Amino acid sequence: MLDVKKVICKVWVLVVAPLVAACLASCVMGRSSVAGPGLLDGYDYAVLKVPESGYGGRADLACVQSEIFSALDATRLDMVGDMSVGDLTEAEKRRLLVVRFTVSLDDEVAVVSATLADYATGRPVATVEGSSSEVLLGGGECRAAAKVAREIRKLFGVGE
Repeated sequence: MLDVKKVICKVWVLVVAPLVAACLASCVMGRSSVAGPGLLDGYDYAVLKVPESGYGGRADLACVQSEIFSALDATRLDMVGDMSVGDLTEAEKRRLLVVRFTVSLDDEVAVVSATLADYATGRPVATVEGSSSEVLLGGGECRAAAKVAREIRKLFGVGE
């Protein structure tokens, strides 16, 4: 005869507990690093570059671009369109940050990274990363991007 208590216990151990652990772990995975104190102070403009490969047909990755753009737009930086960079003066280009992001997604974790680099030299000034292990629930890349957005806002002292 089937022991209902044993079945419930097995379901808990094999299904529910791992999902709860994954959800809890995803809540704490966001970090940033800056090349040096005050390095972001010399920048007044930002341009967000979409990955060369685009979204590979995945419309859900557009939320990553939207989250990062919104975070940058909330800072003191003036956003410059990709096609408008050529319209900036040389002095303005020296105060321009190029923001590139990557998305890595597998069966267990989604990781979104953003690098803020000096336009003239390409030297990274700051990096920000967010991850989410809620991939099985869908939208893990959007939750990871939200963590990146929070870290960007923190870098610029927005919403503290």
